[in-house]
Amino acid sequence: MTSSKRLFTLSAIGTSEVGTATGTLRLAATNSIDAKDIRIGYSTNDANTGTNLVALGAANTIKANELIVGGNLANGSMTIPAGGSLNLGTNLARTTLAVGKTTTTSPFAFSSSMNLAGSTFNAYLGDVTVGEKTQGGGGGVTGILTAGNGGAINIGAPGNTANFLVGHTSGGNSSSGNVDFSGQTSLNASLNHLYVGTAEAGTSLGNLKLASTNVIDANSIRVGYSTTDGTSGTSFLTFGNSNTITTNELTIGGPIANGSASMPAGGTLNLGTDAKRTALAVGQQATNTNFSSGAFLGLQNSTFNSYLSNLVVAEKTSGGTGSVVASIPGGNAGAINLGAAGKTANFIVGHTSAGGSTNGNVDFSGQSSLTASLDSFLIGTAEGGTAVGQVNLAKINNIDANTIRVGYSTADATSATSSLKFGTTSSVMTNEFTVGGPLARGLANIASGGTLNLGTAGQPTNLYIGRSNLNTNAVSVGIFDMTGGTFNAFLGAAIIGEKTGGGTGTATATFTTGTQGNIVAQTISLGVGSGSGIYNMNGGSLTADSVAKGTGTGEFNWSGGTLHVGTWGTPAIPFNLNNLSAGILSPGHSPGSTNVFGNYNQGSLATFEVELAGLLAGSQFDQLVVSGNAGIAGHLNVSLLGGFHPAYGNEFRILSANHVTGMFDALSLPALGGNLSWKLNYEPTSVTLSVVPEPSNVVLGAIGVLGLFIVARNAKRRLLNEEFAS
Repeated sequence: MTSSKRLFTLSAIGTSEVGTATGTLRLAATNSIDAKDIRIGYSTNDANTGTNLVALGAANTIKANELIVGGNLANGSMTIPAGGSLNLGTNLARTTLAVGKTTTTSPFAFSSSMNLAGSTFNAYLGDVTVGEKTQGGGGGVTGILTAGNGGAINIGAPGNTANFLVGHTSGGNSSSGNVDFSGQTSLNASLNHLYVGTAEAGTSLGNLKLASTNVIDANSIRVGYSTTDGTSGTSFLTFGNSNTITTNELTIGGPIANGSASMPAGGTLNLGTDAKRTALAVGQQATNTNFSSGAFLGLQNSTFNSYLSNLVVAEKTSGGTGSVVASIPGGNAGAINLGAAGKTANFIVGHTSAGGSTNGNVDFSGQSSLTASLDSFLIGTAEGGTAVGQVNLAKINNIDANTIRVGYSTADATSATSSLKFGTTSSVMTNEFTVGGPLARGLANIASGGTLNLGTAGQPTNLYIGRSNLNTNAVSVGIFDMTGGTFNAFLGAAIIGEKTGGGTGTATATFTTGTQGNIVAQTISLGVGSGSGIYNMNGGSLTADSVAKGTGTGEFNWSGGTLHVGTWGTPAIPFNLNNLSAGILSPGHSPGSTNVFGNYNQGSLATFEVELAGLLAGSQFDQLVVSGNAGIAGHLNVSLLGGFHPAYGNEFRILSANHVTGMFDALSLPALGGNLSWKLNYEPTSVTLSVVPEPSNVVLGAIGVLGLFIVARNAKRRLLNEEFAS
């Protein structure tokens, strides 16, 4: 069968403008059709309840401006025999394809399908619509497109004016669309919109399975997105084995709808480019609603590479009591790039600013790397309502952000804990890092064996853990735990446990270092106001200008590592320094002084390390000054710096206190040479190190003096004897 006519509708199967009509057409084995419009089941007036059918032949080449299977108030169906082929449209004359599209007000429900399973389907298409309702009435529409097991599909052309809609309603009631391209070899699409299960009025569901290989360039992609009536079902997008997606926006689970997108195991998704970054939102509610929505982007066991402009997972920014739950299980390889120079991007996981609740979860622990330049990195934050978030970062992370907050609420109290887990290697630059804000609970920890580098000497980080500075009766908890990892940091102000601003609430914070790493801080404050702050030092080194305790509860548990501190405690609030395990106290900044306002206690396993570079206490040699009592034991290690050679008679008061008890159990003193040695003097209020002659030289000197005395005495006796004899 060969037919060609371009000025009118060639094939109208079961169509009516008034009344009802039903038609069935079975084509020849080989068909070449060139038509202006092809409509199968199409009514603009009375509803056709029967189904209109076109059965294709084994080989079909069809050119048409429009192919509609089930339009307005009718049902339509197209089939093809197994092993057949359909070539639809050309590159120069693309076909607008609609399967189940209602543009007329109707109370009836209609269902249409295009079943190409088991065949080869090649197509050049303009707009593609499957399951769409654009007018009112109580009716609904269902469209199903099942493609073949081979062939290439091309949708749209450069300029991105085409739309690919699967389940869409803008006229009330409901629509449902299902497209299965999973058997197709490839899909190439240049689109304005790719919408799956979207609605501006009524409810809509969509299910789209992409081809094995997909290249899609779209202005926006939405999966499960409704701005009016809540859609209780979930819309789905399933990627193929190889996917290159370029889009300004990818939203999964919009204001009042549920959405899900997933990758097959072993697949690859490349999302966005450096020049065209994608704003990725998974579960974002920007409409005043009481609806509870869910969203999911499943990338596990796949490779995920992306260039993103924003990343939002579980956010509610308008009123209502609704909730959002969303998650991204990341891939097992691939690089994620978020934001660009200028730091205008945001990475938000679990956030609400207008009531209700959110819960977001992102697991990038399998990803190779994350590079992010951000304004805000927020996990479980709320200005209204409650929010919880969990983020596991990639293996390698480079993050530059103005603000990082983990568990931070200024409105309703959040009882669950938000968390951030660092990967194998992380370098983080930020002005503010808060873990556990005014009415929330936060946790930051690290993968076993991982390393976190926080801040730089030129841009130190202000670190706040368990900080409640608002008038509230709520509980704030912050935990910063680097156990099992290495933590290097340059800190400005570090506040651990603060409760100020009034109210009966509490703030509790714990900071735990790893066994390795170097921390340099300007000030460390524990237990500010009525807060409770605990610092657990397990190793590495801490260099701080000052460490102080507030009026609350402050603890410094020192099991290992080296402490360099200028001032410990304050005159107003003394703070005892207890070095009772394997800690090393090395005063000041090589050399320098440590002023302890309180008592100093050193146990048998601990070490007092003293550096000597001159005779001026506190600037040329280390000195420990204790306003209270000093109880000493353990080790004293002394070293010389800068080629300094102490001379006979030099004295170094290395410790002074109100009262000194005990003695060092073991001494490690540098060799002096020149027949000189060290003497350690213990006084009631000080310990002084002096340079004296070696003991053997003292003995020899004494013997020499005694010998001279004996010689002189014997000479005198001889003289007297001689005088007596004369």
